[in-house]
Amino acid sequence: MSYISVQNVFFKYPHSNKNVLEDVSFVIEKGTYTAIVGLNGSGKSTLARLISGLETPDSGKIIVQDKVKIGLVFQSPKEQIISSVVHRDTAFGPQSYGLNKNEVELRTIECLNIVDMLEYAETSSSALSLGQTQKIA
Repeated sequence: MSYISVQNVFFKYPHSNKNVLEDVSFVIEKGTYTAIVGLNGSGKSTLARLISGLETPDSGKIIVQDKVKIGLVFQSPKEQIISSVVHRDTAFGPQSYGLNKNEVELRTIECLNIVDMLEYAETSSSALSLGQTQKIA
């Protein structure tokens, strides 16, 4: 059974007449590794955004089993910061899993501790250095 199935996907960004992806189809089986390679601007990041659900195809289908396990790390860590405060940004993942407030707090503290960022929990995300931003992304 396929883990990810991309079927006849077309996508273009708003205010653009050019498709970024045209009739893309492939299957990724569970337990396998797959690399998406291509030139700059060929649609690799767009495809990743579609598979992760951050974008919606103009046509075609993307089917992902266990969608809650899909993660995406952006090329630029600043693009991944969604909250103005470090601990709220770090809490987003556990909250997305539907964990209760106490469990979210425990996991947030644990994650910040692992990347040596606990002392920055109340810091503005925009005040972080690039290295610090990479750690919380």
